[in-house]
Formats: sequence, structure tokens, C-alpha cells
Amino acid sequence: MTIHSDWSRILHDECAEAFSKKAPPCGMKVGIIDGHLQLMRLDARMETWECFIRNQFLKPIQSLFNLGCPRVVLCFDNYSAVPIYKSMTQLARTQKQRHEIKIFNAHDPLPAKVPDDPMLYLMNRNFKIRLIEMLCEKVPSLVDIPRGKEFLLDYKRVVSYQAEHRIPAPVKGMESMGESDVKFCRYVTKYGNALVHAIDGDYMAIALLYYAHHSLHENNKIFIYRQLATLHQPAPPKDSKKRKRLHISRFFSNQEELVFFRPQEARAEEEEPPEKKEPPPKCWVNMQMIYSVITRAMRKHQSVLNPLTQKVYTDQDAVFSAVYLMLWAGTDFSRNIPLIGPKRMWDALPLISRPLMQAVRGEGAVNERMFLNLVIARMYAMNYKKHVPPVSPMTLEGVLTQLQKSKLSEGTKKKLPTEERVLTTLHNLNWVVQYWRMENGIVETPLDGHFGYAQDVKGNMAFADQLPQ
Repeated sequence: MTIHSDWSRILHDECAEAFSKKAPPCGMKVGIIDGHLQLMRLDARMETWECFIRNQFLKPIQSLFNLGCPRVVLCFDNYSAVPIYKSMTQLARTQKQRHEIKIFNAHDPLPAKVPDDPMLYLMNRNFKIRLIEMLCEKVPSLVDIPRGKEFLLDYKRVVSYQAEHRIPAPVKGMESMGESDVKFCRYVTKYGNALVHAIDGDYMAIALLYYAHHSLHENNKIFIYRQLATLHQPAPPKDSKKRKRLHISRFFSNQEELVFFRPQEARAEEEEPPEKKEPPPKCWVNMQMIYSVITRAMRKHQSVLNPLTQKVYTDQDAVFSAVYLMLWAGTDFSRNIPLIGPKRMWDALPLISRPLMQAVRGEGAVNERMFLNLVIARMYAMNYKKHVPPVSPMTLEGVLTQLQKSKLSEGTKKKLPTEERVLTTLHNLNWVVQYWRMENGIVETPLDGHFGYAQDVKGNMAFADQLPQ
């Protein structure tokens, strides 16, 4: 799952110093790798399973050990514990290619080598589970664990391997969890400063929610290794396409940065690369610095008083509220708010930060009416100020009605949401926040519509507003 990629670009634009190509200084206590994301990089040009394991798993594990981590955790999705709400996203991803997905039954053995069209195999849950099982069997016996250090495998349970022996030892206190994305914060709590290799943007949002609960400390630093995305990317040099390509056999990890196999870098050196853009570079994102960037954005125009405590909202309140707003640009569990993207949300912060914090953090739970009328409605009114006359009090229903009566194009009007859809998304996000803040356990997934999810007549998950009344 991931949040809108523009959030990373906006935060980079606000504070480029938080994004560094060099690895963080020493003092890291744990390295964490999202094995599911590495698994999805399976490519036919790797040819052998040995090549796949070496480049996508052994090298990043070794790199984190080399960077000083005394322990490295490899996480995989445990599908038996993945929330049922995720099935909507999974169905949407496979729907277009459902007739092309490769047949693979639960008890079939893996092919002798990496298959052609691996993505069509990975869309088959049986194949993916069998692949994870193979990796859980092979990786612990192949990884080079330095003496005195520890390798942990987090799949259906958490087990530890030592250099001296390769017998899995259960790690006490670790509950079985589903998606890899939500597993990493518990290792920060348990061990301390963490290096996290994960390209999905949701890791940034989850880390911020973690800080909104725990605040910032010297022993809970999080650095996330991901692609660098910027709002204004300079044009590449004219001769950049002539850059020397490295054969896969020459890829090794070092102590400055992690190195991973990419299919476009597996060509022979003499082969002329095609005309295409270079992939964005990787970087380490300092999440404590990102936290400070968001608190500054939320507070630089005004101090806001919490009516419950009669004290100014804390930085933790500000960051929690900002992340809640960020999720309105879309997640794997919710739809976006049409026609208002991350940049417009960010630019609106000076005018909506006060009602945003009051609606999200002023009553112990989200005040739905306040959020719809003073945050969502205000953003639509700002975005289409030529079509919405100033009214008081402002309501979402009133703003949407004005926009439907305006001179906006019919295409734009069709994209406008109903108030029911917006309310459903709010309920969805109430659950998403609970899910992403759960450090060690399972979050309930009721099907009664309480969180905006329900089942249709075929038993498929759907958003509550899409079902017939």
C-alpha cells in the first residue's frame, strides 16, 4: 500500500536536507527490509532463483549489517492476517489481467527457474505464497550473519537466527501481523534507531503516526531508504544516456549505499541502452526531520488552542492532523478526494490548520461535521473560488451544490463527490489510522459499514456508499 507520491516530492521541496544519498551515521540498532517489495522485483532476466535470492535479499541484508546494524529483520506479508478490506485493492489490481494470470495451484512446486512473465505469476496468490515459503527456507541458511549479530525473519511469526547456529528461535512478545508495512514500528520500539529499506510512501506516513504517538527521542530515529522524488527535476545531461552500464555480476554492496539488481542494468556492457529516462536515485529519508518540517508548516501562521485542554495543541497533535489530511489524497484502503491533490492540500494548510486540528484532535475522535464543513468544504471553495460565493456558515453540501450549479464543465462536475462518498472516505480513514498505529497486533475489520466498508451481494468488499440502499 502507498500514499500519493506527490507527498514525498512536496516534503523534499520543503526540506531537501532530510533526503540524503549517504547512509546515516552510526548508532543504528536495527535494519528492516520489506521482503514483499523485494519479492515484487522478480524479473525473468535473473534466470535462476539463486540470482534472485542473492541480489534481492542477501545483498540488502548484508548491506545493513555492513552499515552497523547489530540485527536485520526481513519481513514478508502474512496473508492469513491481512485485513479483508485490502481485497478491494487486490481485486482492482488483477481485474484487467485476470484472463492472463498464470495458473498455479496451492500444491504446485515452483518452476525450475524464474519464469517468463513473472508478474503474471505474482498475481496468483498461490505462487506468491509458495515463493515466500521458499525464501523463508533458503535465506536464513544463506545469509552471512556476522558473529555477535542477529538475523530476524518476520512472516507468520517472528524468529531469530544467530551466527553460531541456524535454529530459529521465537522472539517473545511479537504478535502475528499481516502486511509488512505495518510491522516495522514495533522494532523501533523494541530495539531503537532503525534503517528501513522500503520504497512505498506509506512507510513515511506510518513513521509520522508513530512519532505522533511516541514523540521524538534520541533512540527512535527512523531513516527510510527509498527513491528520491522531486517536484522540479532538472533535465538530465545530454550525454547521460552514454553512462556505462554495469553487468549484474559486478554489483556489490558497500557501506555508503545499498545496491540492488535492476533489470535495465542487467544488459551486456557493450549493448546500447534505449532512449529512456534514468531511474530516480535512492536516498535515506530522515523521518524526525520530516516530522519537524510538518510541525513548522502547521504552526508558522498561528497558535491553536485545544478546547479540551485549554492549552496550545502539541507538535504531536499537529503531525497527526497533517497525516490525516495527507491520506485524503488516497491510500490502498480508501479513495482520494476528487480534484484536490496533495499540492493544493499543502498550500491550503495556512487557512485550514486551525479547523483541521480542532476537528481531528479537539474531541478525542474526529468531529465529522466540522471536518466536512470547515476542512473539505473550505478546500473546494478555495480551489473553485470563482464559482463559490462566500457564504456563512459554509457547509460541504452547500459548496457542492453551488459547484454543480456553476459554469464548470460537465466533465468537472461529474468528478465532484457526493457528500455521502466524502463521509464514507472519512470513515475509511478512521480505520486506516487505527490500522497504521497498531504496532503489535491485529485491528478489527467489521463489515457493518461502521468504517465505510461492507460486502455486496456477491460477498466482495465494497465502499458503503457504492451499495444500493
